[in-house]
Amino acid sequence: MILETTKQVGFVPFVWEGAIEFMWEQNYYHYLKSLSSMNAMFRTITLLMEEDEYKIIKVLESSGLVPKMYGTCGPLYLQESCPPGILETEFSFLTEGRSSYPSWPDRSAAAVRLLQLVPILEKTFTEPLQLCDVKGGNFGICADNTVRVIDVDSVFFDTPLMKTFNYSKCRTHEECNFFDCKGVCNAEHQQCYTMKANNNLQLICQKILKGNLPRLLDFSGLLSGAPASVAKKLRIALEDCTAPTGEDMQVAIYKPKMAVLSRILELLLQSQHEL
Repeated sequence: MILETTKQVGFVPFVWEGAIEFMWEQNYYHYLKSLSSMNAMFRTITLLMEEDEYKIIKVLESSGLVPKMYGTCGPLYLQESCPPGILETEFSFLTEGRSSYPSWPDRSAAAVRLLQLVPILEKTFTEPLQLCDVKGGNFGICADNTVRVIDVDSVFFDTPLMKTFNYSKCRTHEECNFFDCKGVCNAEHQQCYTMKANNNLQLICQKILKGNLPRLLDFSGLLSGAPASVAKKLRIALEDCTAPTGEDMQVAIYKPKMAVLSRILELLLQSQHEL
């Protein structure tokens, strides 16, 4: 049952005798002493295995992508507290000029830590992880200042996500979308291709770093109001990140554009040194 649940989220870590210990970090031998305690243990494990969020948290826990799991009590589980904080920043006329608006050093540092998740999502497991619901509130800043994913309801490995695309009927590209994960429609066969037309880096740039509120000369997200020394180059880099064209679009289907990621990180670090 436990191995089947890991397959459902698109990943089987390994087949081993300690599978129960992997998903339920308690000394289960203690519960084998009587029939009643065995029944209690299996009821608890069954309830936890019915929680999709718990299952994928356990699979991702060792990667550092999600907050630490402290333990379970029956069907409940306790995690490290990592509130979104500054990652939910959205710049608008309501916040412009206010002293409470987060400073550039704080926002740029948070952006660097957020972007450092991109290679982890891409390379840690046997296949990439895809974020299909990207917004500041779905990431958190932990006590050690690392950024982690705190809402995993729409986090998928490539294989199950591609199956979702493949089984969908469509007439337009939009009908192939799965939340923020953009699909591609084969208009002739009226079926979605098994491909994703955007990637994690693009979504983070578009929905968090640039933001969604319109502004005349700038963007509204976490990286709005950049210092003049990097503002123009950063704006160009973020545009390149969010709107790839031509052959670049084919590359973006499967992996982040690491050159763009490097440019953005370099500009952010440069801006911090100049302040």
